[in-house]
Amino acid sequence: MNLWDKYQEFPPDFLNRYRDFVLYDVFHHIKAILLYPLNCGCSKDCACEAARAKIILSLNVDLYNQARIRQETSDHLHAMKYFFKIPDDGFFREHYGECYPIWLIDEKFSEKSALNHFQIVGRLVWTLLRLARTYELSFYREHRASLTEAVSIILGKVPLKGKKAKQGKTVYLCGEKGYNAHFNTYKSVCHLIAAFQHMEENNSCFSLTDPQKIQEFFNLSRGIQQKLLLVETPNVKEKSLFSEESFLPLPPGIYSDDIPISIMPFKDKLKEISDYIEKHAIRCVTAY
Repeated sequence: MNLWDKYQEFPPDFLNRYRDFVLYDVFHHIKAILLYPLNCGCSKDCACEAARAKIILSLNVDLYNQARIRQETSDHLHAMKYFFKIPDDGFFREHYGECYPIWLIDEKFSEKSALNHFQIVGRLVWTLLRLARTYELSFYREHRASLTEAVSIILGKVPLKGKKAKQGKTVYLCGEKGYNAHFNTYKSVCHLIAAFQHMEENNSCFSLTDPQKIQEFFNLSRGIQQKLLLVETPNVKEKSLFSEESFLPLPPGIYSDDIPISIMPFKDKLKEISDYIEKHAIRCVTAY
């Protein structure tokens, strides 16, 4: 599925001139997918794709209406309507009952945030990255990590079950099954969720209104994606935990490559590996 085929309909000079439209539109697609994930798990009669289309249209129309309130030039408004494929007023009068209201979009995001969906995925992604960085700096010199070990680090050696609690400074969000389930559901957009959290955007509605901030968000998402593509794991046949196909593709030219991201290793894990190697070496010498 290519979400961005429609961009081929527009002249390149138009897309360059109105790049902000592209940034907003892609961001609105992402918001729709976060609410109705591609791996939705619907058995049949899935209405997720239709819901996503309604959400994107509502967000784009709201953006257009805000531009009208600001009294943007007629050329600008015409370009917005052309790019976002906004129907005439008669369409909305006929299909009023089918619209996806903005307040409901915000409410859905708040519900998912209250259930810790995005916090769970973001925490798992950053733990995977830090674990891979730890092994890279260790004796093994491998950029490796596994979901099992990452969840074990998050939960601690003796996970708490059946209730919310605090483990040190880390708030308990869910158990092992919860992390695996949410990872499978949001895997295609996990780099986007992790990027949003890294930007310290605490808005539960995933709201970004500044094109420069949206561009920063896409750049950071791409940087995290590149890091995740390097992660190897001993628990899958393909050896790599992620592939290019694992992620929601973004339109060409929407991000910048080679974004530097600082990943801190787990110091306790580094020491654990070092101690293990040292003990193993002593045993080998003694046996010899």
